[in-house]
Amino acid sequence: MQTHSQNIETLQDIFKDAEKKDLHKALRLADNDINQAIEIYLERRRNYNALKQTKITQFIESDEKGKYKVIDTATDTATDSTIGQSPKRQKIIDVAASSTFKFSTPISVQSQETPYSINNALKWSPGSTTARKNLPVLLLHDPVDVSHHTPCTLLLNVLPQELATSLLLKCLEESPSWYKYEWYLFDRLVQSTHTSAFYVRKGEGDKRDDEYYFNGKKMPEPRFFSKEMEEARLIIMDVVNKLRETRQKHPYEIQGRWEPNVAAANCYANSRGEHDDLTLLGPRPIIGSLSLGATRQFRLRRIVPSAKNPDTASRMISITLPHNSLLIMWPPCQEEWKHEVCPQAISVPHSTSGPTRINITFRHFRDDYSIDNTPKCACGLPCALRPVMKKQANYGRYFYMCYANGAEQGKTCQHFEWLDVEKKYKEWQEKEQRKAKKEEE
Repeated sequence: MQTHSQNIETLQDIFKDAEKKDLHKALRLADNDINQAIEIYLERRRNYNALKQTKITQFIESDEKGKYKVIDTATDTATDSTIGQSPKRQKIIDVAASSTFKFSTPISVQSQETPYSINNALKWSPGSTTARKNLPVLLLHDPVDVSHHTPCTLLLNVLPQELATSLLLKCLEESPSWYKYEWYLFDRLVQSTHTSAFYVRKGEGDKRDDEYYFNGKKMPEPRFFSKEMEEARLIIMDVVNKLRETRQKHPYEIQGRWEPNVAAANCYANSRGEHDDLTLLGPRPIIGSLSLGATRQFRLRRIVPSAKNPDTASRMISITLPHNSLLIMWPPCQEEWKHEVCPQAISVPHSTSGPTRINITFRHFRDDYSIDNTPKCACGLPCALRPVMKKQANYGRYFYMCYANGAEQGKTCQHFEWLDVEKKYKEWQEKEQRKAKKEEE
């Protein structure tokens, strides 16, 4: 359970224009229950706004004879387009995923636009021109709610406390030597706001130290897992595989055990923009994201609308990630959702790292999707693997595209080719059969 101070920080993130004293009062009345505090604050604000409701006399004025004339509301800034509306309130958390969330008063939230693909051939062609609704950010901090609303599992205190602290200290010690990503965006060289490092298990980097790329650029030579990171990897691997036994496996995802052999470590002082991860992971990957240090908000936005609820594609979901928490992103999270670490004016600091957050994402790089098995474009660089999620005719297919625009001053050779996933799957089956036969001999 979060402390009173942590809940105040969360409420301030939601109601950015609210007085802090009003949030304190709502939280005290709710006995530190953040969901109830949200309801109380909204109710109090609704009642306050009701007292300020526009009266009919605001649209007319009297002359000296006591007669009235109508004011031109088209140019009068005092008009209120919400007069007469009485939207129903619903709880922010305890609502089915198919519900449309409404609030008694407007909430200041970040507006999200539907992403536009640069490849017109892959563009979603909707059957109607109905405008998509802008829904408020849905804040989740309970593991049950995270599983209900997203294709993720949130585990708190996943590592022994001593190991979590030692791993955090080790990363803080090494982070000054981590690097910042650089790539071209609209012909301009830009740099990431966070520092990063890439880690591999001993034995992996000896033969694969030239296989890692980001935005079309070769990454610096990877580092080997530290003792603390390897201990964390083993615990997380065991947890993920046990949970995976209860889940249905798709033929395109890893069929055997999930064995993370690489990890991307990031040190955040602010944020990271929307992104997804597929190249070298293959279709439908599993990501184990470990958070250490300061508590931050992790946001997910579904880019593929639900069949029953098409408005869900624009809904932003924010998950609270405290120290020593593991967020498992199950398939098809990487294909159907975008994720980011959102900017926060105030984060919940950690006693050791202060406002700094360390994130380690454990991943299983598959041999059948290694650089040796990845096509290269005319630029001589490995292609990026992408899914089709907006074109009905090719929905669910995967393709390779040139990704040199991040490295070659925004230039690209426009390379494109489809991935034959069925062929890849059959090749894997044949390989496993040969392996089993050899073991029997």
